Amino acid sequence: MSFPNCISIGTNAFANCSNLTSVFLPVCTNVDEGAFSNCHSLTSVNFPVGKSIGYATFSNCSSLTSVSFPVCTSIGSYAFDNCSSLTSVSFPNCQYIGYCAFIRCSMLTTVIIAASSVAKLESYMAFVSTPMSTSSYTGTFGSIYVPASLVSSYQKATNWSRYSSRITAIV
Repeated sequence: MSFPNCISIGTNAFANCSNLTSVFLPVCTNVDEGAFSNCHSLTSVNFPVGKSIGYATFSNCSSLTSVSFPVCTSIGSYAFDNCSSLTSVSFPNCQYIGYCAFIRCSMLTTVIIAASSVAKLESYMAFVSTPMSTSSYTGTFGSIYVPASLVSSYQKATNWSRYSSRITAIV
């Protein structure tokens, strides 16, 4: 699905669209609450200028494998909750990650945050039941990649410190 002139996707706009497999929104800047929740066939999303991902936007998108939002600055609570096939995420400009944003993403092994300052992590619960977790996960652990100059700051930051052993420099 492609909407070349769409600048915003409203609340629950495509929720429960069982046949939706990909989304490309070249000029969309905001995706509201639940916009693509329960789209079980959705495998890829491309929002090159998307700045904000709302509450539970992609929750329960069980076929989604990786996402990249080059200019996204804000990820809402439960945004990717239970995206059980999600293996990697890249948010080069992320400044905020909401409560339980990636909870239950059981395959998430790579998180890339390349912003020039430490992103605010609303709660340590953001990565519970993922390969980033140190207490509720038993498989192979994942990595959170940040700029080399910020590794120590991330490891000491509120809520990020829980994942200190997973935080490493972007190579």
